[in-house]
Amino acid sequence: MGQYRKTRAITASIIDYLRQELLTDWSNVNIERIFSRVYGLSLPVLSVRVSTTIHNKAEIGNTATIRNPQVLIDVFSKSESQKEDLTDYLVTKLKVGIPFYNYTVVNGQITNKIEDGRIRVTSINCAPVDLGIDKDKLSVYDRYRMLITLKISLSKMEN
Repeated sequence: MGQYRKTRAITASIIDYLRQELLTDWSNVNIERIFSRVYGLSLPVLSVRVSTTIHNKAEIGNTATIRNPQVLIDVFSKSESQKEDLTDYLVTKLKVGIPFYNYTVVNGQITNKIEDGRIRVTSINCAPVDLGIDKDKLSVYDRYRMLITLKISLSKMEN
């Protein structure tokens, strides 16, 4: 029996939240943690991962830090319209914050998750992904992409 460490718990919490929200408002949106697995899934697809993380000192003379990760959400869509609509939907859902869970894992399977605060979204940046090649020559996965970058905080000190 083990537990996800913070970075993996952040990713899993965001994926769980988005899956639940998308179930009520969208159909057939795949969500993947590992970027390379996106290619081969049915569009639309979201790829969620934690990127750069800054650990700021919480207090002078103490080793405790406050974690401030950057989260990348790649949106792979079937069309320009779907890309825009899905991006706007995600921003609306993400800006209110996300429940943070601690996950217990046994034999590689999540057996329990307990809510332990919230992930605060402090900024959101949406940028179209332009690979500089005519869309006709790109893979269907790379034609209509958006990168949503979140700066987040758990607002908790870590020892």
